Amino acid sequence: MSITSKAYNFSWNDDRQFGLQRLAGVNNSWVQVCRSVPENFGVTEDMVNPFLEGLSLTRALSDRRIFLVNHAILQNVPTKEDCHLCAPMALFFEDNTGSLKPIAIQLFQDAADDNPVFLPSDPEYTWALAKMWFNNADSCMHLTIAHFGFAHALMEGIAVTTNRYVDLVV
Repeated sequence: MSITSKAYNFSWNDDRQFGLQRLAGVNNSWVQVCRSVPENFGVTEDMVNPFLEGLSLTRALSDRRIFLVNHAILQNVPTKEDCHLCAPMALFFEDNTGSLKPIAIQLFQDAADDNPVFLPSDPEYTWALAKMWFNNADSCMHLTIAHFGFAHALMEGIAVTTNRYVDLVV
């Protein structure tokens, strides 16, 4: 589907598209098979069972159909005053069509009353905002870790060193 197609313009908020972005996007290496739900992720079996196509959470975990993206590294990153950066976690389920669909998003690392778990059954705009905040953090991960960290900070040092010392060896 082309990004300029009308179908794409209306699918940006679709849960399958959100899952596809995890696999075909810039941070696909952060997706991992989830063997157990992290203790600080306030997800319960009752919360996510409606989205597991008849499976229990325990069964979906053992069948390796639950995936986790955890951006814990963003926790406590300093920001400007009145700016917020979340450190979200999200669970994804591989459905019977092979698509990866989000089933739970928690925007911060601590399970607490003021840090709810968002679900696809939440009001439409609440769920959309949870996905948007997750995408914002995902973009921060890409820009700071993958792009700046691995491309500039790491590789520029190697490039400078190579340029300085290759002439001495050759």
